[in-house]
Amino acid sequence: MNRTASSIGAGLALLGLVVACSSEAAPVKVPATCDAGQCPDTGVASAQDAAPPDPACTPYCACMDSTCRTLKGYPFASVGACLAACGAMTAEERTCYPKWCRLAETTPTTHLCDHAWGRLGTAECDTL
Repeated sequence: MNRTASSIGAGLALLGLVVACSSEAAPVKVPATCDAGQCPDTGVASAQDAAPPDPACTPYCACMDSTCRTLKGYPFASVGACLAACGAMTAEERTCYPKWCRLAETTPTTHLCDHAWGRLGTAECDTL
């Protein structure tokens, strides 16, 4: 095969890839609200898909934001990031860390906030 025929073959193969990639199905139109289990699956997570935050997380993250946010090492970029991290915490952590934050509200120290955001673990939780 000569060089021209080879180049044409490669060009056609590339054109086939471009056509294949651009012929995806149109996006699914989703109504503004859907009954549970009745929304089409678009493959994109939505607010309706998200589990509600643990009831302990909202006050914990509000406390963290108002009490510890300005301290060096604060791990949460936003209240939303705190809520996401809190949702992934163990039950023990969700019980322990808010106690440290409430204590830090009245006696703001970096050490108490370190406990509140979990940097020091749960070993001292039973001392509260």
